[in-house]
Amino acid sequence: MNHPILDKYWKIIIYLSVWLLFSYIYFWFVQNNSQLEFDLALLDSFLTSFMQASIYIGIWYVIKYNRIEEKTSPNLIISVILLGFTLIFFWVFIVHFSIILLIGKNTIYNDYFWSNIWNKALIGLVIYLFMLLFYYLLIYYQNFKENVIRKNQLSLKLQEQELANLKAQINPHFLFNSLNSISYLIYSDAENAHKAIVKLSDYFRYSLSSTKHQFITLEQELENTFRYLEIEKIRFEDKMKIKTQIEKECKKIQVPILILQPIIENAIKHGVYESTELVTIYVKATKFDDYIIISIKNNFDIDAKKQKGTGLGLENVKQRLELLYKRNDLLRITKEQDSFTVELFIPF
Repeated sequence: MNHPILDKYWKIIIYLSVWLLFSYIYFWFVQNNSQLEFDLALLDSFLTSFMQASIYIGIWYVIKYNRIEEKTSPNLIISVILLGFTLIFFWVFIVHFSIILLIGKNTIYNDYFWSNIWNKALIGLVIYLFMLLFYYLLIYYQNFKENVIRKNQLSLKLQEQELANLKAQINPHFLFNSLNSISYLIYSDAENAHKAIVKLSDYFRYSLSSTKHQFITLEQELENTFRYLEIEKIRFEDKMKIKTQIEKECKKIQVPILILQPIIENAIKHGVYESTELVTIYVKATKFDDYIIISIKNNFDIDAKKQKGTGLGLENVKQRLELLYKRNDLLRITKEQDSFTVELFIPF
């Protein structure tokens, strides 16, 4: 966010006009309530206004980079008090010493200063609180606008993800192979055929209703992911093996919905589909500091003919993480000689 006053000429003019008005009011007050001469009262009023106008232009940067949204209430209150005390002390005495440097020692002004020091401090406190409120309201308003924009972007991204899922999964090829496997099981293993139909139904029901939420527990996300894996396992029973290691405390952590789907699809497409040997998909979730690390790893046949992918699945995951958490370091991809690993770092 740019400086809310210095970014437009008309704002600067209004800001200076307000301080000129304050200077005039302050000058009138000093003239009618002190023994200061006209020139001295005018100088005191001008320096008082000029110093404060300069200070409150600069204080914006202190408030902006102090990131109030990351502070607890007690810390915020302490910061506000310390900042206010420092500014008021600096302003009162810098004006005093500036006038002394310009006019030299003056008994009348010195008596006026010390007799009115608390009045000046009170005026400074009122202006400080007003400017603080003004700046904080601007920050909260800007954050609100950014959150609205981010939510709209997330909503669009989630819709794109759902469409990508439907395009990748609800297609004749996927349905044909799944139903073909189920039809075979009807004659050879009716019980497993029934289970496969239920899993297929649950899988599509979950995918179609996914846009209702932005987040879901890792446990729920994994349940649907495993439904998809078990459906695929009907087709590739001898080629695919699934191993999991999910720490118990990770299961209730909220994760972006459908965040694992593109990664699992990638593992099956470039691992299981292309391999003539057994492919093991490892799904692991562990806690580390303020994150859960979700790791999906699969081996692949280095001699198999590689299918050219679009790369949209992992790119979609990366973009969603950036939008949700404002960070671009939450996705890590590692490719070794015969294995491919994708790690997600999900903040609590």
